[in-house]
Amino acid sequence: MTPDPAVAPHRGPPLPLLGPLIGVAILSAAAIAVPRFAPPLSLGLLVGAGVAAGLVFWLVALATGLRRGPAWWTAASLALLLTAGALAGLNSARIARADTSVDASTFAELKLNPDGTAILPSSPARGPISAAYVELVRADEAAAKAWSAQVAKLNTGVLNSPYMLNQAPEILRDCAAIGTLESAARQASNARAARVARLEQAMAAATLPDPVKQGITMIVTPPAGATDALLRQEGEMWQATQALCELLAKRSWSNANGFFGFATGADKAAFDALNQRRVAVEAERKRIRDGITVRFEEGREKVRAALS
Repeated sequence: MTPDPAVAPHRGPPLPLLGPLIGVAILSAAAIAVPRFAPPLSLGLLVGAGVAAGLVFWLVALATGLRRGPAWWTAASLALLLTAGALAGLNSARIARADTSVDASTFAELKLNPDGTAILPSSPARGPISAAYVELVRADEAAAKAWSAQVAKLNTGVLNSPYMLNQAPEILRDCAAIGTLESAARQASNARAARVARLEQAMAAATLPDPVKQGITMIVTPPAGATDALLRQEGEMWQATQALCELLAKRSWSNANGFFGFATGADKAAFDALNQRRVAVEAERKRIRDGITVRFEEGREKVRAALS
């Protein structure tokens, strides 16, 4: 018997596509959003969370109409959502790794001024860690500016020239003020240590490869003991400078063709000893700072190698 062409064949109920497809769309969007807004997570945790989310979406779809479809589509939807969840976790981890590489690239592009301070590249705040480092550098710059102003206010440079000291002898009336620079240097050092500690805490929580973390740590932190050693030398320098001021305040000197001449051999010997002490301190400070520079450069190269 020939079927009537006017009667459509029975095809069964339409597949309930909406629930599973909405789940896939949400998982895809979450893969992009999670690295932007969530704290750093491991690959295993991201994949596991994605699979779990896929299962939840499947259960929701099952409760809202998926069960009315054929059995094969119910099973296929489960496989689809579990696979989409796993892929979302993998993609989220990939995006996070790309973001951390961009973040760490700031450290690979750093340079140094002759005084050892960092030169930031253009647009240096490329992620949470580089942004925290930029804040550290800016705070260091502000602290250095404030320190220079404090030292300049005392005008200690005139103690190096009899001509300049004759022109501006005011410092000789308050040599004790020089001693305050020692405590000020200690406060500045403690403040920087606190800033560095905050950056290290942020870095510990970041999903950066270990070689990158090690390189950034070398850039940010000086060699072991260098901070305390610099602080001791700073104190030694200001103690010697105060002692020099007190010696010159005795007014037993004169301008001997641009050099300090002294009326007594004892004062001349004390003057020479203090100058030798200051030269030795400055040489030791340079040695320590050179070590900090070497560590900085080694850390930068470590970051570059890890990102290459």
